[in-house]
Amino acid sequence: MALRKLISAMLLVVMPCLIHAEVLYLKDGSTIKGELVRVEGDTLHFKVSFGGQLKFAKDKVLWIQFSDSIPPIPTRGSGDRPGFPGMSSAEPGSLIVAFDGLELSNKIIVHRNRDYAAHESANAIESILLVDEQPVASYIDSTTDKIVRKGADTELKNTIRFADFRVQLEPGPHSCTLVVRNRGRNDYKNAFEHAPFNLTLDVGDIIIYPERDTRVEIGAKRGFLRLGAPKLFVK
Repeated sequence: MALRKLISAMLLVVMPCLIHAEVLYLKDGSTIKGELVRVEGDTLHFKVSFGGQLKFAKDKVLWIQFSDSIPPIPTRGSGDRPGFPGMSSAEPGSLIVAFDGLELSNKIIVHRNRDYAAHESANAIESILLVDEQPVASYIDSTTDKIVRKGADTELKNTIRFADFRVQLEPGPHSCTLVVRNRGRNDYKNAFEHAPFNLTLDVGDIIIYPERDTRVEIGAKRGFLRLGAPKLFVK
């Protein structure tokens, strides 16, 4: 056990420290089953399952999977796609963004019923999930939940009841961002009370594993979006 840990530490430039080597993944996309015997300088000596030993240069190795480990996810490099470079056959994983009954409300004021329908449409609230800066899922709540008439003005209240997102992604690290905004935040900015929604929550890098669910919890406090852990408040 100690020997394997020592060997893993020596391979830190190639992979995280793990135990019990089973599968060697090369940067050309090939995989070799066997056992890591020793490391000499920049050379790995690997006993293959079909008999004999082979030598591999460290710079040719992507990572090594050990029997009691979750496969490590390599970082993105120049020219690499997110996930496992050279492993196009990897099964996708799932990202679940859960809101746990989260609701956010906003209202727009229509003066003398001028452009009533346009104001009502502008008060629609949309939530958008972006992965690697690309929208992958969205939800729009365009209902008017409450109408209050105050003299010449009419207040239109809208409450978005967030629907959970579930999307399949390639294995690997992905940057994720949640955006919540009113459709008419620019054209009708002065008609909103207090201000139109234009909230952005940078979830950060999420690791997606093959055939596994990665779950992110989203909540709110005092009008701020927040992550379940750690708490992150963003206007």
